[in-house]
Amino acid sequence: MKIPVKITPDRIRDSIVQVFFQADMPFEPLVGICYTELQKDGWRYANRPIPSKPGTGLIIEFQAAPQHFFIKDRIKIQLNPDSSLVFNCISQYIGCNQYSKNIYSVLSQIFSTGRFKMFTRIGIRYVSEFANTDILSNINFQYELGGVTGTVNQMSFRISLEENGLIKNINIANKLPVYAAISKDQEVTFISLIDIDVVDTAISVSDFNKLIENIERVHFEEKKVFFGMLKEHFLQSLNPEYT
Repeated sequence: MKIPVKITPDRIRDSIVQVFFQADMPFEPLVGICYTELQKDGWRYANRPIPSKPGTGLIIEFQAAPQHFFIKDRIKIQLNPDSSLVFNCISQYIGCNQYSKNIYSVLSQIFSTGRFKMFTRIGIRYVSEFANTDILSNINFQYELGGVTGTVNQMSFRISLEENGLIKNINIANKLPVYAAISKDQEVTFISLIDIDVVDTAISVSDFNKLIENIERVHFEEKKVFFGMLKEHFLQSLNPEYT
């Protein structure tokens, strides 16, 4: 299938990229190594999360102590004791090209320290939010519950699939009630969410270029799942752009 490079406006509320690694030193000194390297490129260290702009969705990030954050422009990085780096945009998605450029630049910087010996897992989770939209009528999804009739008002479900070494976790939430306005001229009474998390759990990569290839592979699968589930008329309503 032909995959759009962009939809307007984008509906992405969370854009989480998580990379797990093996280092040759304990976690706390590693934080110092990352601080020294990243501050050269303008990243600012904080030991508390930078709050995202309040929205109408239900996505909440739970942070475990200790908390080590690096912030630059509209991107935040969290360095976790579970040996992972987590990237996310602050408040608003900045677009695929700019986001990818920043992620790859950071990974290149920390890789150049020689302390990161292996990358072992990649996860990409994008959560898209649709205001006042019955998402079930706009995706390629069929359901039937024997002996139960009526019109579906609210619904949520989760499915986990495995294919070609990738785990795909898909969460759909339909018509969740909210009581706020996301803009001055559009009153929001409910939202729907498409939450797709694609994980490569079986990598063992010590080469930087191979790491980028694996990230691109996971990202492509993420986009393929998202756009593949949309009905054509709904996709066209999102103003898709192609290369």
